[in-house]
Order: sequence, then C-alpha cells, then structure tokens
Amino acid sequence: MFLGAHRGKVDDVYMNAVFFRTKQSGPLVTATFKHVQHLGFSDFMVLVPQLERQVPGLRQLIPIGTADPTRTIAAQRAYVRAFLDLHLNGRPSPLLSGAMSPFAGVDVEIQEAR
Repeated sequence: MFLGAHRGKVDDVYMNAVFFRTKQSGPLVTATFKHVQHLGFSDFMVLVPQLERQVPGLRQLIPIGTADPTRTIAAQRAYVRAFLDLHLNGRPSPLLSGAMSPFAGVDVEIQEAR
C-alpha cells in the first residue's frame, strides 16, 4: 500500500507505485491525498496547526499542506486499517472495493494481484 500526496501531473506516489508494481505480484493499493504535503503523513499534521498560533509561518518550515488535519488523519487511518484488515485478517472493506472514496480529496487506485 502507498499513501502519498498529489504533486501535479506526475505524482511521486504514482511513479513509486509503478516501479514497485514491476517488482511484486501481490495486490497494490495507492491512495493519494490532495492538499497534503510530505509531513502531513505524520503527527505534524495535527501539531503544526496548533503550534502555528504561537509560531506564525511554521507551515513553511514544516510542510504539511492545507488539508483539514482531523479529516485527513481519519482518512489515512481508515485506509491503512482497511488494507491491514483485508490482508492480515481476511475482512474485506468497502474502502477497498474500487468505489469512489467517501473521503473528499482522496483518490484510490486498486490493482489486484498478478
């Protein structure tokens, strides 16, 4: 599974997924998040907005993006949980069914095992 940020026409996540896909045969889930930057996939997603009240301009030093922290972290957790539940516990999830994501700003691509 890949979680990543949209970066324009050619996403780094997409390029990594393509490279990774050529090296493995199992299923691949790629979830890309709009308005999230690299450190938005860490605890900084919640901490920076709180600290920015005391340290203006902190977002320029710690790039997290402009997505809503609460919604973004909920989406990240939901997709990782769904992936692990499916592949470790055998419990399918609607999040990995190929339907449109219920989380705004998240695009999911699912490739079955080859």
